[in-house]
Amino acid sequence: PLHLILVVCSLLLPPSSSLLPSPSSLYQASFLAFQPSFPSFPSAAVVRRRSPLSTTVARKGLPAMKIDNIEDLSGVEALIFDCDGTLVDSMPMWCENWIKTCEHFGMKLTEEEFYSHAGKTVEETFKILCKEQAVDVDPDAFYRKKDDLASEMIPLVREIKPVCDIARANHGRIPMAVVSSGPRKMVAKFLSQCKLETLFAVLICAEDVERHKPHPDPFLTAARSLGIPPDKCRVYEDADAGVEAALSAGMSVVDVRKIPGVLPVLLPPSLMLRRGREELLLLSCLVNVREWRAVGSESTKKVSERIEESKPG
Repeated sequence: PLHLILVVCSLLLPPSSSLLPSPSSLYQASFLAFQPSFPSFPSAAVVRRRSPLSTTVARKGLPAMKIDNIEDLSGVEALIFDCDGTLVDSMPMWCENWIKTCEHFGMKLTEEEFYSHAGKTVEETFKILCKEQAVDVDPDAFYRKKDDLASEMIPLVREIKPVCDIARANHGRIPMAVVSSGPRKMVAKFLSQCKLETLFAVLICAEDVERHKPHPDPFLTAARSLGIPPDKCRVYEDADAGVEAALSAGMSVVDVRKIPGVLPVLLPPSLMLRRGREELLLLSCLVNVREWRAVGSESTKKVSERIEESKPG
């Protein structure tokens, strides 16, 4: 079959070969090859989590508006972006980070449970998990372990291009801010890893407010720091808690989960290798030829081994 020929050729050819297809072209070809075998498989990209591909802008008290051009900023005087899952593709990393940290302390956490806490601070999520599982874990030890694992994973974080393109296109034109429920040191590292740190005039993190998403405080603080009225701010968010917080602040909100290209596509089943809870996708979310070639040899390894190999030196 075509998809198998493409995969075998890509593994045999040297990384510098001009004959090696790009991940996107290979995905398209393999997707077409699978269509006859999967008549019910959608012709459009299938996203990992919820939401159709239509783009909407919501405002508190008003119905969501479908917009044809997400770059149309008529009446908008400031842009505010969430970080994790909006600007940077760090949510899969955080999911693995949380699961491994919980395992270390004898706690349990599934991928679905992790995403249900999106938008909450580390402290809030930790307290909820301890209460639900009736465990007594030292918070400081938990946070240290979590930070140690996160530091190893940072080199794997990549930008979410459709959203970052909006930020880059408006840099220097209108003021912009980042509002995150994460700790400042980690948010700064993610922005630096993706070369986004110079785009934003204001950075509001967990340490800067007492009440976090879904409360409006983080976004209102950002608007005050930018000197822009809340109703003139547009927010880009990927979590329900963040969308609720922005609406409560009186701001318009773009749910980036509804922007094509933001969420990873799910490949046809035969192109996906399952290793317990880890799903090693052969063709999606890979940023260059060397990375996606490496996945073939990683199919029997743990994600943690890849992280070890990515360490400097």
